[in-house]
Amino acid sequence: MDEDLGRARAIVYDFDGVLVDSNDLKRDTFYEIWDRPPASLRALVDQVLARPGDRFSFIREVHDPLGGRPSLGRDAQHYIERYTRAVEDAILARGLKPDVPPFLEAHVDQIQLINSATPEAPLRSIVSRLGLDRWIRETRGRPLDKTGIFAYFMAKYQLTPDEILFVGDAESDYQVARQLGLAFLGIASAGGSLRSVPGRVRLPAPTA
Repeated sequence: MDEDLGRARAIVYDFDGVLVDSNDLKRDTFYEIWDRPPASLRALVDQVLARPGDRFSFIREVHDPLGGRPSLGRDAQHYIERYTRAVEDAILARGLKPDVPPFLEAHVDQIQLINSATPEAPLRSIVSRLGLDRWIRETRGRPLDKTGIFAYFMAKYQLTPDEILFVGDAESDYQVARQLGLAFLGIASAGGSLRSVPGRVRLPAPTA
């Protein structure tokens, strides 16, 4: 682990579960944003969240079956905006994981980047409001997928795969790292889906 950290020209972080404990609150908010929800809503949200997608597709998919219900009285965009505001407020209230700022500060001489599946505009807003711009050179999110974002980072910063350490908490993060030949640091997090990497860790303490 220390060897990978020392060798990396760039450290690339996933966001949710790595820099902030937000997997649970982002999921829970999908159940909480609806006006006068019908009793069947929880089962419908469960079904939708079991499939790939983002907040836009999830909310539109949940909303469409409910759209014929006059009691909703709101269009899908209203709920997307409500979800975005609620998640941002909740993440700001929770703040960064306590081990994150000293870790980022210890690696200021390396290129530090964020590669996330969160839609890019709200992600950049949260990153800025959390004060991460002090350390993070650039933040990218959807509509590019994580492989596409890595291609962008490697071209822009003239990085080769062996110069990158990817820090993630999801099985999909590990698989992207394997596919691209990146060193990987697996983080144990609430709601994280990482299975393949033994000995998952918290962000290691910075070395003196």
